[in-house]
Amino acid sequence: MSVARAQREIDSAEFTEWVARDQLPGIHSRTEALVGLLAAVIANVNRKPGTKPYVPEDFFAREVVDPGPITNDQMMAAALLFQAKANAGLKH
Repeated sequence: MSVARAQREIDSAEFTEWVARDQLPGIHSRTEALVGLLAAVIANVNRKPGTKPYVPEDFFAREVVDPGPITNDQMMAAALLFQAKANAGLKH
């Protein structure tokens, strides 16, 4: 999706919610997942025979955990934290 299309179709509240969700433990962006997959493929093609194969999670920047179901309260707390951080960076 282009930036222009996203700006037309997604309001600020929804964008904030998606950014906050992406920052929760165990949640990885689609880009990060694809980059991890690509890195694993390249590493596996070049690894020594008989060694353990790589998986995409080996290349994630942060620890992968399964947070289980995310509650509305957790989502709201993450969104409010992101909003506060974003607003702190604005110059008035």
